[in-house]
Amino acid sequence: MEDLKSKNVLIVGAGVAGLSTSLHLARAGVPVTVLDYQPYNVNGYSPSKGCDAASADVNKIFRASYGKEVEYQKLAFEARDIWAQWNKDLASTPRENLPEALTPDMTIFHECGVVRIPHHPTAPVTEFEKEGMQTLSDEQRSKHYILSSEEDRKRANGAGLLDKLAVFKWEGDGVLDMTGGYTVADKACAYAQYLCTKAGVKFVFGEAGKAVNLVKEGGKVVGVKTIDGQVHSADLVILACGGWTPSLLPEVCDRLETTAGSVVQFQLPPKVRDCAMHDFEQPRRPGLTQEKRPDLWDKFSPERSVVWTKGFNNAKAAPRANIYGFPRTEDGIIKIGYRGIKFTNFVDHPLAPGLRISYPKTKYTPEKESRVPVISIEVVKDTIKEILPDLAEHGKIVDTRLCWYCDSLDNNFLVDYVPQYGDSLAVVSGGSGHMFKFLPVLGKHVLDVLTHKDTEYTQMWKWPMPEKETIPWVDKTNGLEQGELGAVVASVEREDTEKSKNGPIRVAAANKAQTHLATSSDDKRLRVWEVESLKLLSERELPKKATSVLFTQDGQTILVSDKFGDVFAYPLHPPVEEQKQEQEKKREKDGLASHENPSNGDLVLGHVSLLTACILTHDERYIITADRDEHIRVSWYPQAYEIESFCLGNEKFVSALHIPASVPDRLISGGGDPVLRVWDWMNGTIVREIPVLDVVEPTIKVKSLKRKWGDDGEGSAPRKKKRKGKGKGKDVADAAEDAAEGTPEQAAEASKAEEEGKTVLVVHKIETLRAGEGQPLHVVFSAVGSTALFACPFDEEASAGVQAFDFGVPVLDFATLPDDRILVSLDFQWGDEASRTGSSVKSLQLVDGKLTEVAEQSPLVTTLNTTCLKPATNDARDALDLYGALASMPKFNIPAQEDEGDATPVPDEPMTKRQMGRMKNKSAVLAKKAAASGGVAGGAETVGGAARTDEGVEGEEEERDSKRARSDEGEPAGESMET
Repeated sequence: MEDLKSKNVLIVGAGVAGLSTSLHLARAGVPVTVLDYQPYNVNGYSPSKGCDAASADVNKIFRASYGKEVEYQKLAFEARDIWAQWNKDLASTPRENLPEALTPDMTIFHECGVVRIPHHPTAPVTEFEKEGMQTLSDEQRSKHYILSSEEDRKRANGAGLLDKLAVFKWEGDGVLDMTGGYTVADKACAYAQYLCTKAGVKFVFGEAGKAVNLVKEGGKVVGVKTIDGQVHSADLVILACGGWTPSLLPEVCDRLETTAGSVVQFQLPPKVRDCAMHDFEQPRRPGLTQEKRPDLWDKFSPERSVVWTKGFNNAKAAPRANIYGFPRTEDGIIKIGYRGIKFTNFVDHPLAPGLRISYPKTKYTPEKESRVPVISIEVVKDTIKEILPDLAEHGKIVDTRLCWYCDSLDNNFLVDYVPQYGDSLAVVSGGSGHMFKFLPVLGKHVLDVLTHKDTEYTQMWKWPMPEKETIPWVDKTNGLEQGELGAVVASVEREDTEKSKNGPIRVAAANKAQTHLATSSDDKRLRVWEVESLKLLSERELPKKATSVLFTQDGQTILVSDKFGDVFAYPLHPPVEEQKQEQEKKREKDGLASHENPSNGDLVLGHVSLLTACILTHDERYIITADRDEHIRVSWYPQAYEIESFCLGNEKFVSALHIPASVPDRLISGGGDPVLRVWDWMNGTIVREIPVLDVVEPTIKVKSLKRKWGDDGEGSAPRKKKRKGKGKGKDVADAAEDAAEGTPEQAAEASKAEEEGKTVLVVHKIETLRAGEGQPLHVVFSAVGSTALFACPFDEEASAGVQAFDFGVPVLDFATLPDDRILVSLDFQWGDEASRTGSSVKSLQLVDGKLTEVAEQSPLVTTLNTTCLKPATNDARDALDLYGALASMPKFNIPAQEDEGDATPVPDEPMTKRQMGRMKNKSAVLAKKAAASGGVAGGAETVGGAARTDEGVEGEEEERDSKRARSDEGEPAGESMET
């Protein structure tokens, strides 16, 4: 201690950590100076007067309940006694001795009680609460009441405490803790500063106290430089600046992170009827008066109400929980806080190039932010509707702001010397949202740290030293910090949709092990993410916009189909430099690439039409693709230049494919035709058709957008001007071909319905599942713009038809889970408010063959609804283009040109683009023509120029395997069809 007394101590930050530390140091005889950029001596720590630190707040919860963490419980009860004493001391201090922000009649600690309720009325109290009860003394336990305990309710009723819960609409369990309450944070800080000044602490406020960096010499910190250029010398510097700590000390960035909670303030109606300006002498003006509600002021007063928390200490309940509120202030303000999602604002570190940190962004920072994320408002509104109906009906939101905390790895405080700088630099931070209550006692234990005493608190708060640094510290995440792409934290950055280059995720797929996720957006980039942390692992440029993404069974290869009609294969992890060079050499010899290939993907196959669906068979021996020209192609995989068969017979585009795992020789397809088709895909034959149009069409509420000639790239479109003599022959040929296929004048009348917008069937997705062991297989499918999900039996013998479960709003997507539940994603903001569901995700299951909504939603559904429920503006919704397939999939209804699509071109004449798109290649066209005219006995089909008869099918598998083996060995497998 004597050594510390001889040091000149400089503390950066005059919040709870800085005030408590400086108070106890000064009382121990240590000379202390405190720097802070806020003029607290003028604004009195008021959040409405320019203060944006977490300590400068309206109120803070006081609770001594810490589960099994008895150290914090003991410290809280120690602080509680001093808080009560401060109330008495303030009341006995003459007004003239107090700073302007304080008066003797103020109460800075309200012992009104805290009620802690679980996230749902049917949920029991958490294990955290039960463990905390077991650590209480008999006296402390006598002030705790479990709401589901008849004995405790009797005790509470006898003490008149149940009346404090009258304002709540809650029938569930919970704990009423009458040892808790709240502190009036700004007044408490002002009082602590008053005590510090009395003890001899010197404060430097405003611009003169704004620290910009540490001054270092010889491996030691010797002072702090402020923004005015002055250097404040010190023997010991203590950083106690809350959410600003990481910006001054890069070394702490993998141990502390700045995150924001959301604060929403409601104003109660006035206590008496009066104009909005509360001017009793002025006549009341129409529109500025409110009905008096003294009953609400009474209900929400600290004498009649309690602090409340909902859904804390339950990871499954977040992010729809972790919400809290207070009794009203003297001005009728009720503060509600939300910490279900810890928001971040990542910026470049001002002192460490290349390092990104989260940094406070408030209504008073240079880059201002007075709003809170939409999800915060939604959760707050939903919660008060549920438990505080009076506030929901009569309260008015008058202010919102972000409150920036400094979170540690494990929610323990960080109080220690910084190892790199010996005893010249210490940090007191990492409050993690629960430090304020310890304002009267924290500094006592900081003093123990600074004098190297070994106590339970100095051990608990010491600088964490990893046993092994596996990766550079600047790249690490600490279990709470998940970087800018984390699943728990969420960036508060709001990008203009029009300026955003990536846009919404259009296609996504996870590998079988659920460890990696591949996504692609409108920016034509393939992104690979780690599922557990949602960390972005790689990003690669694609040639064209992706139409589908899928993983191979081993999860090491990603297949991407695109709008140009190609399928490329990419390794899970981008190749190292040596592999890139080898790939480049291979690309030079590869003549199959139909267009630019910026990321060196392996071209698997190609169509000459927009590729709409792509799947692998379960044994991964074949890849099945579909395009907008009605074709389904079955190719070998990975030798996709070998085409096994075509599934021909569709009249319109094909947009969805599925192979049931239990019936691997069957393929289900759907698209623009009025039926789903079940195929024997190996032989290219239709097994049966399932009529769906009559059931689906009435549920399609989204109409196709107006289209113009050339929107889908089929008709004449403006051509780029070419240099004289360049490409002239090709332009003439293309123009002649376009003219032969239909002119704009011909299309105008035929496509009048499309111009006005009409109902269009586009099957979006097909899956199969069983409603339990031994139950029949069902087909489940959705359609673009339809408000329903559909199901029907797969078995052709089944008599039941197609059924629909209508949600009232369009279905965006669905997924089947291992427990046979179906998660359905909904466009919850579609239409008017009366038709909206209020949920973005719902859960269904098949019960006795019928689609039925699951009554009790799982934590997964609750979480999805929380994170997805973010209403968008109309412009933002338009930019999403949720139903673009209604316009892009169908073609214009152009009058047929002499049996177009059925007529066979003369073999010696070149096919037009349309003919090529319809028939794909000459071999397929001639095969179809031969089969139609009976050119092969017994109605045999020809595939790849070879006849297929019913009698010859049995021996084909052996021949096929032999052919594939020869191909694998590098021998020619026979004549292959064009890609």
